[in-house]
Amino acid sequence: MEEKVDRGFARQERILTEHQDKIDFFVKTALPPAEQVFFEGNFFEARVALESLVKTAKQRVIVIDGYVDAQTFDILDVRAKGVTADIYTNSVGSGMQRLVATHDAEKGKEHIEVHQWKNKSHDRWLIIDDTLYHCGHSLNAMGNHLSAISQMGINPEEIL
Repeated sequence: MEEKVDRGFARQERILTEHQDKIDFFVKTALPPAEQVFFEGNFFEARVALESLVKTAKQRVIVIDGYVDAQTFDILDVRAKGVTADIYTNSVGSGMQRLVATHDAEKGKEHIEVHQWKNKSHDRWLIIDDTLYHCGHSLNAMGNHLSAISQMGINPEEIL
């Protein structure tokens, strides 16, 4: 009986620790992180962190990323009304044009401008107003593998 009670307490303690870790995560991601690492399988944590950043925008959100899909648009859709969103990507062909048209046709979604990125860049960048973030992975792939996002100390216009 004592062993059964000990196992029950151990199980409850493990559950409480897991819940505390989740609460700590949400408290941390309520504020824009200066840097954050996402481990393989941390899709949810990465998405919450990215959306938290986008929600802080007052004027603009700009994504520079060669691998954009509908998930990237979904991340940008959490921005406040009136905040502009621009994507700079490698290919602005018919597939991207269909993605924009489909996005714009959905009720209540604000338009996202898509531009051809002329500069060569292996890295991905996220600009929130006048703050530049370096992204290790495409926004739509954060948390698939070990990845990170870091606030940079330079003016975003230098990248643009």
